[in-house]
Amino acid sequence: MTNHERIKNAFSGVRAPEGLADRILKSKGSTATAEPIKLRQRRKLAAIVVIVILTIVVTSTVFAYAQIIDFSRLYRLVFGEGTEHIEPHIIQLTTEEQNDIRSHQQLGIADNQDNQSVLVSESHGIVIALISAINDRDALYIFCTVQDTTDDRLNQGVSFNDWHISQGGGGGTSVVDYDSDTKTSTILITSIGEHHEGNATLRITSILVDRGETTIWVHWRLSFNVPKKATTEFTVAREITINNEPTWIESIYLSPLGVTLELPGVLAIYYEREDIVYVKYEDGTVIPLDNSTVHSTAETSTLRFWGDIIAFEKVRAIIINQEVILLQPTR
Repeated sequence: MTNHERIKNAFSGVRAPEGLADRILKSKGSTATAEPIKLRQRRKLAAIVVIVILTIVVTSTVFAYAQIIDFSRLYRLVFGEGTEHIEPHIIQLTTEEQNDIRSHQQLGIADNQDNQSVLVSESHGIVIALISAINDRDALYIFCTVQDTTDDRLNQGVSFNDWHISQGGGGGTSVVDYDSDTKTSTILITSIGEHHEGNATLRITSILVDRGETTIWVHWRLSFNVPKKATTEFTVAREITINNEPTWIESIYLSPLGVTLELPGVLAIYYEREDIVYVKYEDGTVIPLDNSTVHSTAETSTLRFWGDIIAFEKVRAIIINQEVILLQPTR
């Protein structure tokens, strides 16, 4: 039996307990000798019961899938080998206590009071759930699942079409994995920029399926607490050769995902990608960081070097173009 079938069977027999409507009224002050319940009251209560049951079914379905996710495999697909060094820095977002498919309006949360997490939302039978996140120096990475609970609309791929996150400066999404049994896509959301903190809001109003040929309009509005930075700042305070030019480096930032430098000027225009960077472990092992990315604003640039996942706690020095930087954490 597939996971999807097990989930379906587990909740196929969910029914409202007999007399639930009457008990709800009694709890509000009714008695056994009260007048018969009016038809419109019964209809209203029946609707409430249906909503409650739907909430239980959808939420439980999400958790049934969450329990079978192989997180180590998922993180290897995105970050490569050595996930044991990064998993402690990836924060789980969805918990059973926090999970709720109700909207902000149903929860009574005003738009300017985004201080409560809403991690799961459903629209047209498609459920999105925020699973985990890691907050690096220059980007926030969010893992989420998107599950079709009524059809099989995601089997040819899915992408976010019209979406916005309240922090950062743009980004993108990509499908990491798809489970055909549960009809669930695991998606990585990347929000670029160093300013991610506090509570963030994610709004999605449309997605693309069928290889991008079909648009599904959704009404997903989620909010979550941004994890603390997985980055540690170290003092440099000297010139280091970057892009073949002496460049003043005040600090360097290290995380399991790489080494980040904040530099003056618009480096993205003329960066030649010739810098050679390593991290050195306490046992003398040297790990090359062969890849680089650069983002520039009008006045500054963020230069990041990365490769395999870094055993952060073992790093004792960073080597940039043969210049050794012994790590001394900034107080």
